[in-house]
Order: sequence, then C-alpha cells, then structure tokens
Amino acid sequence: MTLQPTLVIADDDPDHSNLLAAWLERRGYRVICFDSGDDLVGWAASRSSPRVDAFLLDLEMPGRDGLSSCRELRRMGGYTETPALLVSGARMDGIAEQAVDAGVTEIVRKDPEMLQNLNRWLDIYLPASRGGR
Repeated sequence: MTLQPTLVIADDDPDHSNLLAAWLERRGYRVICFDSGDDLVGWAASRSSPRVDAFLLDLEMPGRDGLSSCRELRRMGGYTETPALLVSGARMDGIAEQAVDAGVTEIVRKDPEMLQNLNRWLDIYLPASRGGR
C-alpha cells in the first residue's frame, strides 16, 4: 500500500492557496494549508506533525516569509531534506541567491505557466508519487 503524498502550502492569499490545493488534490496529493509562515513553522515544530513530502511556500507573507520559513524548517531535524518550492508573483531580483541560502529547492513564479512548472517540479522531486495522476 502506497501512502498518499502530503504537500504543505503556506500562502497568505486564500485564492491562490485554494487553487493550488484543489489542483494538487485532484492529482492525488493530501494537502495541508497555512495562511502564514508563522503558523506553518509552529505546526512543523510540534512533534505531532505528519510526514511531509514537499513544501510550497509563498515568498511574500506577513510575519515569517517563505525564505525565513524554509530556513527555519531546515533547522528542524525532520525537514532538512524535504523539497521546498518557493512560489512568488514578486520580482525575483536577488532572490535566487537568498533562496539557495535558505534551502529552497526551486522557485516557480505565479504566472500563466505556474501549474505546468509545478507539474514538472513534482515529476522531478516526487516521481514515485505520480503513478495515479
């Protein structure tokens, strides 16, 4: 029996978060959403958190942003190698180096190709979970 892969989204825009969650759930993923990086990190720090296969983090959120959320997740023993995708509609000037330093696996822009790029990313980082697309 294969476990349903779990993806965690942190995004302060409920429309974007709901769009991503619905799209991912149709592809067989279990999705957990947070509307802030602070809530995500608090949840992840609790030892009752389930296994996470990947994080999708909005770059710009009030409080803890996607970069600082990823940096904090990397400090936690259970999430040092979990793929983390930074999703952003913001200008990306200077973000790539900061993202690498924070432990981000890849950056995807919030643009018309976002779902196509996300699908490619999932194929690369979670290929074993993609059988039932």
